[in-house]
Amino acid sequence: MAQLIPEDQGLAVQFVQKLSRCYRYILEINNRETISLREELDFIDSYLFLIKIRFGENLEMKIDVPEHLREERIVPLTIQLLLENAIKHNIVSTQNPLSVELFIDRDYLVMKNIYQPKNQPVASTGIGLKNIRNRYR
Repeated sequence: MAQLIPEDQGLAVQFVQKLSRCYRYILEINNRETISLREELDFIDSYLFLIKIRFGENLEMKIDVPEHLREERIVPLTIQLLLENAIKHNIVSTQNPLSVELFIDRDYLVMKNIYQPKNQPVASTGIGLKNIRNRYR
């Protein structure tokens, strides 16, 4: 982040604003069991901005959720955790950009990407996915 300030002050300001929005969201939803999909997607917009500072055009996320379904309920931070998991376990590079899709299939919210395993796999505890499963129970 510090390197952004002398290079692009406008981008640095946007970064701070989006980071602030992410922290505010996390604090606001802390004690809520569910939120609207709309709230989660608004948060993901800010989160993606931050992540794209790191990965640039090497990370793409396509979101295709119809407007009429955006008031459906979801456990907070589900999409962020799944996106973080995809980034953790996949190559994200110019040669192998990571494309993640989020869409509705029948009654399910689906996030998918092509698996591009890292050359040196990252050790995984599986805590992230277990956390999501437990919160939905």
